[in-house]
Amino acid sequence: MSFIIKSISVLLFFHSTTAISQIFKKHQWKDRVLLVLTNSHNQDPPLYTKQLNELRGHPYELNERKLVIYQVRLFSYTEGLNKDTTSIGNRTLISEYSSLKIPLKVVLIGLDGSIKFEKKGFTYTQEILEQIDQMPIRRQELRTKN
Repeated sequence: MSFIIKSISVLLFFHSTTAISQIFKKHQWKDRVLLVLTNSHNQDPPLYTKQLNELRGHPYELNERKLVIYQVRLFSYTEGLNKDTTSIGNRTLISEYSSLKIPLKVVLIGLDGSIKFEKKGFTYTQEILEQIDQMPIRRQELRTKN
């Protein structure tokens, strides 16, 4: 079981009323969630900034797939891709990722709340979209849409 799965499971079990469980409950069966994680807290590493800019270049595709982005830094997290969005500090959420040894990791969480994809380092938006498009619920969405 990966570090992220263990972290989320422990958080949901022991802190069901904390911010992280509220985040996932808020999105479950409505939105897919992409966590963009960094171990930095002062200045965003160049690779992290590059990842956010890559995602910003595909607003229609992200919206079409009901994808909500969370920028997760060492001491704060931000919902969305806006640069000027106020970060929300939450020790419970952030402490689970503070031991991240790399400057960038992405984690895709499906509509059902389970982790569908995770990757260390830069990930092209197209790779994330392809992961989503392979999911059974997404295929069903596309069939119903046509």
